[in-house]
Amino acid sequence: MEEKPEKIPSSQEPPQEQSQSEIKKEKSPIPQIENYIHPVNIETLKSIEDIIEFTLKNYTKKLEQSKDSNLIIKHKEIDIKLPEIASLFKQKEYVTEINDNEQYEAIFDCVNFYHFIKNDDEKIEKGKIDINLLDKLFNKNLSQKGTLLLLCDYQYLTQLCQSFKSLLGEKYSTKLFMKLYIIYKLPFISIISIQKLYPAKEPYDISNEKMLSYELNKAEKEYSFSKPLSYTFAQLSKSVTYMYQIYQYQGYFYNLHPGTITPVKIKDKLFTDDIAFTISVIDSKDKELIALNKCAAVIIGINFANEFSTLTAEGNMSLCQQCKVSRLLLVRAAPFNFDPVHVIKEKISGYVLLFKFNSCVDQSMSIMLMNE
Repeated sequence: MEEKPEKIPSSQEPPQEQSQSEIKKEKSPIPQIENYIHPVNIETLKSIEDIIEFTLKNYTKKLEQSKDSNLIIKHKEIDIKLPEIASLFKQKEYVTEINDNEQYEAIFDCVNFYHFIKNDDEKIEKGKIDINLLDKLFNKNLSQKGTLLLLCDYQYLTQLCQSFKSLLGEKYSTKLFMKLYIIYKLPFISIISIQKLYPAKEPYDISNEKMLSYELNKAEKEYSFSKPLSYTFAQLSKSVTYMYQIYQYQGYFYNLHPGTITPVKIKDKLFTDDIAFTISVIDSKDKELIALNKCAAVIIGINFANEFSTLTAEGNMSLCQQCKVSRLLLVRAAPFNFDPVHVIKEKISGYVLLFKFNSCVDQSMSIMLMNE
């Protein structure tokens, strides 16, 4: 016998209808990445002048032994003073404007980026790369074996491959050597170097050109670059998008969010769509656990994949209690990922540190198995 729905007393007003956004918010505590995007502006560039200088010094050491070089630096609105960088070149010339009909061995471009993020010219769409200016820098002012260094944010980088294909055509006759230096995460700022090496024996597709990607590590005022990752120019947009999303999550997880459970999908490679595993970031709502400021990770074995404690919010919070932590990272392999536990542990060892919160008392993080 079916139960009749309970009638609402006349004195009680029916509940107001919830909007779709409110319902979605209740069902899913997953943060919207767009809410944590930090825009790049001129003030941002001024604040990281020391990082830009370090990156260029790191690069220009390789040019010290080369023939006389010039360094083009900035738009007048971008007040970045880099005379020390220019002095690394034998010619020691600090150039702030591009002279037509002159060839340069190295160009560091702030001009195009300035137009990209702050463009008052109605003829050029704001937020789009100026192909004509890029052509002037790369084809007209850069020598036959010169290097172009571009200052970029996330939006700029995602357009770069297609812009160069439009600039150079489907087939290009000069081999290139490309490096990407990610120098700041929030907001996302990078420097990419594109060097002309030598004439190719036959025209080739620039999309297949290899790129090395480095990430800046910072310990107070000490800087260093990580080991490079390699992918093709065509994979740049997808790789940078994934990196960017992880950096945004990192910004969100910098603080505890009591009572929330946020799943983050982790890829096996930067440029693939294949998900290797999911890390559920569980922040306890227990005040005593939050006060501990501790964080740990647990790998879910196959035998525990369908347990109450791993599948439900109540069970997840109970796991925080069992592990005595403020934040628990629950690691679950993707359905078709058959990596053994020790391989998963090795793969996530770098990721879990991204999800530590700022007041965590531990420098490292313990990674446990479910049966422990």
